[in-house]
Amino acid sequence: MLPSIIEDLLHPRAYPGNAEGITLSQTHLSYLLFTREHVYKIKKPVDFGFLDFTTLEKRLFYCQREIELNRRLCPDIYLDVVKITREGEHFQMEGTGHPTEYAVKMKRLPGDRMLSELLRHDKVTEGMVADIAEKIADFHSRARTSPEISAFGDIAVIRTNTEENFEQIAPWIDRTIDRALHDQLAEYTRNTLQKDSLAFISRVTHDHIRDCHGDIHAENICVTNGIYIYDCIEFNDRFRYSDTIADIAFLIMDLEYNGYLRFARIVRDVYQQASKDDGLERLLDFYKVYRAVVRGKVSSFKLGEEEVPEEEKLAVAVTARNYFGLAGYYVQGHRPFCLVVNGLTGTGKSTVARGLASRTGATILSSDIIRKELAGIAPETRQTEDYGGGIYSSEMTAKTYAAMFERAEAALRQGDSVILDATFISQELRQEAYDRGVRLGIEPVFIECQCPEETVVRRLRERLRKKKSVSDGRLEIYQRQKQRLAEQYPDGAKVIAVDTSQPFPDAISSVFRRFWSARATGVLTGRNLV
Repeated sequence: MLPSIIEDLLHPRAYPGNAEGITLSQTHLSYLLFTREHVYKIKKPVDFGFLDFTTLEKRLFYCQREIELNRRLCPDIYLDVVKITREGEHFQMEGTGHPTEYAVKMKRLPGDRMLSELLRHDKVTEGMVADIAEKIADFHSRARTSPEISAFGDIAVIRTNTEENFEQIAPWIDRTIDRALHDQLAEYTRNTLQKDSLAFISRVTHDHIRDCHGDIHAENICVTNGIYIYDCIEFNDRFRYSDTIADIAFLIMDLEYNGYLRFARIVRDVYQQASKDDGLERLLDFYKVYRAVVRGKVSSFKLGEEEVPEEEKLAVAVTARNYFGLAGYYVQGHRPFCLVVNGLTGTGKSTVARGLASRTGATILSSDIIRKELAGIAPETRQTEDYGGGIYSSEMTAKTYAAMFERAEAALRQGDSVILDATFISQELRQEAYDRGVRLGIEPVFIECQCPEETVVRRLRERLRKKKSVSDGRLEIYQRQKQRLAEQYPDGAKVIAVDTSQPFPDAISSVFRRFWSARATGVLTGRNLV
């Protein structure tokens, strides 16, 4: 159910020149109406405590603030505040009569050039994220500061913000966050503010509290003929007047949430070098926890909105839980991880494993490569032995897994994360992988690759047409493996089942979003399809 004004503004007649192709998107704060050339943003008449848009005068004020503040990073994108008027029986955008509502008018940026979309399609380069980090560092160096702004870096003010978070999350305990995790995050936050009080004080005395952006994440960055970082927070100064670390921490957290650990490290390192901010490392985790908690909180709020469909609410609840899980992961410290990517031949496990390794920089250990290395065969030399014969004999398989486990243990002991890529058909092999990790204090998470059989058949036929392939999987191998596949995982093991028939970048992001929750909590047991 949409308000009548929004329903009316979905018609071309409501716009100058009868705009065509109008679409609607919405957040918990705003309605966004898209034409081919422009975006019109209308604020919802809501009051969340930390913002109040309940009167027309307040919505006008914050529309004007949005234009003023966002022109700092997007001077040619934010055009004007326009009136919405009642013309006869219909509403008119950019009308000339008495205003019934206001909208922020913007140039429409290309949706396929948003950083979030570029990431989904593997079109982001290291140079691109480095340029973004440098732009943010330059923005922070020029951002306004004053005694009034610096006061927002006071520990009491920071504590007010963080305590408000935990109070507002409380109604969602057992829905999007477990009580134990809620209490753990609250305790970490309070303890850090106390034990690192001198670090927070230093940020104030060295003018690191500034009029920042407040909402820098991948969906608010567009890379097209320049870098545009838009949609800053205009509705509450205390969310924008902040430590510059809190601002850059949002983007770093967002990249890590989606599994782009390598890009997150580049943003951190380039920003630190460009800003010459020596205090970054000490407080970065604190602010990443804060940002992840805020995202989990905001996602939870959508569950209370009547206009959000029930099926969307289910997805929103998972998103909130995963953000809270990421915050819990940060609290646990930066420990290496072990992902056991398993599944039948043709289900895409090696592609998923390579994607996970590429995003994280983790060491990938492939049974296909190790097996041929032990046999003295080049990796891409095709072997067509019968199932269980030649280099695929039970003896050779045992040697292959033993070598993989030994290499994984060595890497984990050195502090490197590992990704194991193998079928893991038997329950015994899964148990051994689990036990070895647990002995090192690093509980493995199993990633089970699944897809419809027709997809497997197509992939294996395509593989046979290639002259070279590391994998020797064929349809008859898949069928034999399917007969032997164990259903059980070790007791208490965390298992994420992923449908690899979806685009692989989406599958890999889905794995990581669930992984953070799996790593931080004990609630992810059994198969969890993502």
